[in-house]
Amino acid sequence: MGDIYQVSAIMNTRHDPEKRKWLKKFQGGTQFYLGCHMIDLIYRLQGLPEKIHPFLKSTGTDGVDATDFGLALFEYPNGISTAEATSAEVNGYGRRQLIVCGTKGTYEIEPLESPTRAYFIPLENAATYGDRRGKALELPAYDPLCRYDEMMSDFARFVRGEAQNPYSYSYELTLQKLLMYCCGHTDVDWKTATEI
Repeated sequence: MGDIYQVSAIMNTRHDPEKRKWLKKFQGGTQFYLGCHMIDLIYRLQGLPEKIHPFLKSTGTDGVDATDFGLALFEYPNGISTAEATSAEVNGYGRRQLIVCGTKGTYEIEPLESPTRAYFIPLENAATYGDRRGKALELPAYDPLCRYDEMMSDFARFVRGEAQNPYSYSYELTLQKLLMYCCGHTDVDWKTATEI
């Protein structure tokens, strides 16, 4: 990948009006509920940004005034990354994606969830005009109701002491501070958090 200079992380969907009303329970709405996963990915890939600019809006779809659209812009010395989440996008689930751009290639996963297709485009295959993604790596389809089973099994192993949790307390604390800032808690000091 070379030096990563941009991550575009999108976790959109379309929730019914009742679910979007429920989002009012959380400052940041959908950014807190879904965008948290994208913020985690950006932090893992790039570490702490220099600046964060949160944008939180209500689309007003179906007369719901909850914060159902969130975008966080992360400034790094060599680029800008974004975490986006909305609960109002038609076919948003199908457009969930992660794009990582580096000086030696681009990695793209779209959609993020079943069916999952991934592409890696190395620099030597690039073209100024044209799509050079080539053949997708397709991951096996899975039952959406069981999509977190492996993650929960890992968590159980951590709790029982059978495996080491790869995420430290300082990582988790920093991630929570980043998330809160992206959800409009701009008084949270994420800049002094421990670097991963």
